[in-house]
Amino acid sequence: MNKWNFPGGYGLMPRGANEAGIEAFLDDIPMSLAREVIQNSMDAHDPENPNPVRVVFSISDEETNKIIGKTDLLERVLPKAINFWHEKNASDTHKYLKAFKAVFQEPYMKVLKISDYNTIGLRQANFDSLIEGSGYSEKADTSASGSKGIGKAAPFAASKLRMVLYNSLATEKGDMDPTEKFAGAINFVSYADDTVDNHVNDYGKEFITQSRGLLENAHYSECEFIDQRTEHGTDLYILGLKNIEFWEEQIVLAVLNNFLVSLYKGLLEVGIGKYIIKRDTLGELFNSIYESKRVGQFELKGKYKQQFFKSYSYYNTLQPENHISIQLPKTWIEKYAFIDASDDGQLVLYKDDEDATRCILQTRRSGMKIFEQNRISGTIPFTGVFMATGNKLNEFLRKLENANHDKWSLDRASDSERVLTDEFFTDLRKWYKSSVEEFFGAQSDESINAFGLNDLLPVVGKEDENEQGREGGINRRVKSVKNSHISSKSTRVDGDSDEKIIDELASEMEVGQGNTSGGGSSKTGAPGGVKEDATYGAGNEPGDKGEELGGEKVIGHTYREIDSPKFLKLKLMELNSRNGEYRFIALSSIPKNKLAFEWQIVGENGSSYKTDIEVSTSSTHQILKDKRKIVVSDIQKNDRIQVDFKVNTKGRVKMKGVIYEVKC
Repeated sequence: MNKWNFPGGYGLMPRGANEAGIEAFLDDIPMSLAREVIQNSMDAHDPENPNPVRVVFSISDEETNKIIGKTDLLERVLPKAINFWHEKNASDTHKYLKAFKAVFQEPYMKVLKISDYNTIGLRQANFDSLIEGSGYSEKADTSASGSKGIGKAAPFAASKLRMVLYNSLATEKGDMDPTEKFAGAINFVSYADDTVDNHVNDYGKEFITQSRGLLENAHYSECEFIDQRTEHGTDLYILGLKNIEFWEEQIVLAVLNNFLVSLYKGLLEVGIGKYIIKRDTLGELFNSIYESKRVGQFELKGKYKQQFFKSYSYYNTLQPENHISIQLPKTWIEKYAFIDASDDGQLVLYKDDEDATRCILQTRRSGMKIFEQNRISGTIPFTGVFMATGNKLNEFLRKLENANHDKWSLDRASDSERVLTDEFFTDLRKWYKSSVEEFFGAQSDESINAFGLNDLLPVVGKEDENEQGREGGINRRVKSVKNSHISSKSTRVDGDSDEKIIDELASEMEVGQGNTSGGGSSKTGAPGGVKEDATYGAGNEPGDKGEELGGEKVIGHTYREIDSPKFLKLKLMELNSRNGEYRFIALSSIPKNKLAFEWQIVGENGSSYKTDIEVSTSSTHQILKDKRKIVVSDIQKNDRIQVDFKVNTKGRVKMKGVIYEVKC
């Protein structure tokens, strides 16, 4: 009988079902799984094999009785765990143990097999870090996408059992490095093991196991559905695959979203059921999904639609006939020691009048998406892709990536490199902006695009309120306002950006693809505008005091402008520009009694003009109105607010927000 080994010790802190590493990947399991597993496969590419890394996903139903180690788990381990947690108030752990037993009681369980080819397989160091290590990983070179050791938890998040098997054939590295390797791992829960000699020590402490268990002395041949590998590489088996509808279709979208550059450059090929994704099939697949707005029977909505349209624009940007290609400035070679030549990085830009993202997709040499740099230009419909290819530049950026590999963070720079890192990030953004403006110029159309789904709305600070402008012929009256409160909560993972959290909220509301207007103008105010730190007198009802200096009506409140509030994140989205319909969502990290939101339309000349508000309603928050502000009351910590409104101006306009503290 195959036995599972759970190391432990006396008086250890028990671990329940809420494993932090696994929790990080539960929000979007297909996306997280595809991103992390393919990243690991690309990091293991065999340098002596000229072919691209190939990753194949396949789902099957296997007999439960043939699962290796089943008897030991059900007869020895599970009863001890149930008994240990029985009287503890740990509902999530009770739920996990109940589901664990139920999976093994079914005659068949769903298994997801993920195989890679043209890789080196799991050499001993890689094997040890993957199976037995925590918080680190062994990588072959500095261009590797992963290095934190966090992503290896993603497969366990996809399993009801949190159980994974590995079978690998590695390239030879030395006589002490066996080429065939097999392992089983489970992220279970801790329990008291009374089979250990002296399971209670002299101090009355029980022997408590760790939650991580490994199969002892097992071989792949003992599991009937596992085949012997004949090519170098690794097979990963996720046992008890979670019941998620449209698994294959969601993985297709995740691959296109996260590995577009890898696929386009011929570094990667992916097979998912009937879908073969590689450089030669990218165009046909993109066009098919774009025209039908679906992958197979999976209809694109919300975040899936948003992500795909952005990926589609990035794909078009990569086409040579569409883009302008720019290398790093030569002056950076002397300024930055991690840049050896101008071709260490490449920026490609595309003026996309239909599906512009107004962002730069940023990647390193592996081609995996890191994140999208926004706030480049609010008036030019462009899409860009930046590819860091130099060895030193890759190593420099890799060290700055967070655990999810979706952000380059200044906080991860060493003290000695912090100033230089900050300068590089600033130079990079300025280079993006100047390149877009140099090659595409300022937008001359009569309409200026409103915020889409891609940017956090800039909250206007007082330093921006130092210039006055003229009207510019824009109709400024808001016709109606309606409000609803988003009840769902989001979880911040290490390195999660505020933009990412806001985008997730936006996707929950089923908002389609929009266009981004960028950072907004520094020119504000019509003649006679509001001066800094102005407050307004009180009245019993809206309008009782008439017009104040600067054109303000009052509703019995005083307003104090908040200069660039750090606690508040906003996003403004276009719903239907032809009808003048927009939506803003807000997320506050601290409770507030009342906040006022004021929106300003930005004209082509850079001047901004305040809008008048006529109607506001809410079923969850009390909303008051005056001529130009929406006042929201009783805002709790991490409250989500959604407001739809309509302006008379037809066609796309550029808008920005000003926030006020409200006191009665």
